[in-house]
Amino acid sequence: MPVLKVLLLGALGGLLATSYLGVLPEDARKHLNKLVFSVFTPALVFSNLVQAVSLENIVAWWFLPVNVVLTFVIGGLLGLLVIKVFKPQPQLVRLTLACCSAGNVGNLPLVLIPAVCMEPKSPFKQTQVCIRDGLAYVSFGLALYTSSRFSCFQFSLSPKLALCCDAPLRLIQDSLSTLGNAMLPSMILLLGGNLSQGSTGSTKMKSSVVAGIVVAKLVVVPMLGLCVVSGAAHLRLIPLDPLFQLVLLLQYTMPTAMTIGIITQLFGVGEQVSVVLLWSYLSSVVTTTLWTMLYIWLLF
Repeated sequence: MPVLKVLLLGALGGLLATSYLGVLPEDARKHLNKLVFSVFTPALVFSNLVQAVSLENIVAWWFLPVNVVLTFVIGGLLGLLVIKVFKPQPQLVRLTLACCSAGNVGNLPLVLIPAVCMEPKSPFKQTQVCIRDGLAYVSFGLALYTSSRFSCFQFSLSPKLALCCDAPLRLIQDSLSTLGNAMLPSMILLLGGNLSQGSTGSTKMKSSVVAGIVVAKLVVVPMLGLCVVSGAAHLRLIPLDPLFQLVLLLQYTMPTAMTIGIITQLFGVGEQVSVVLLWSYLSSVVTTTLWTMLYIWLLF
């Protein structure tokens, strides 16, 4: 159900981006992209962190940012293998490597974790606690990943101050939360709108390369990630909290980051990456569902 919710909202975004409706043309998507990455995302990250993060948690959650780095390293190594085996055109080598290494480690988990928590048969019984802690875990990794641009991590170092301060700062926190709530629907609408480009037009990227990227990112990386997280849990490097471990595992399961599509549009290869993103996200409807089921079965 969580994956289907993302799919339905993404389909709406794709419909809005068609020439028939014209609500989300290319210019509109660019402006909405700027809002999502410059306003909505940092607002959501901060509002999530301030509710659950303390200095003690920052120390205990040290593996979250390390795990994000590992997803990039493992994906990058597999990307080199895809390049070696399938031999993409020279001008698409870096694009292939980027699509294998960069995963959507922040935005999609922010959608999936609350949906899993709210499922009627969810193993996480305390729904609100599950949502609060799960969003904090995801946001902590996302904050460090985006800290060079948004400096969100600087704010997260003093959450106790924000929690204990007077009405003006509480008002700021509530306002940021309101802004952050716009991030998830906007991001998924953009996802559908951007993916709609991949269903039209021709592409110079070989179908074998696209298939190699999809298999590497959605099948092999999660397998290796499961080994990493299981090993870390065995060595007691991470908390035994099943929700914490689920977030770590989902970071390996995510398809290629949508930001790759945004960046490549500036260099004239947006059409090629749109095809990769289209097949990656369509395939992830199945793979993410199956991997999530396996993770929950293993954790419980």
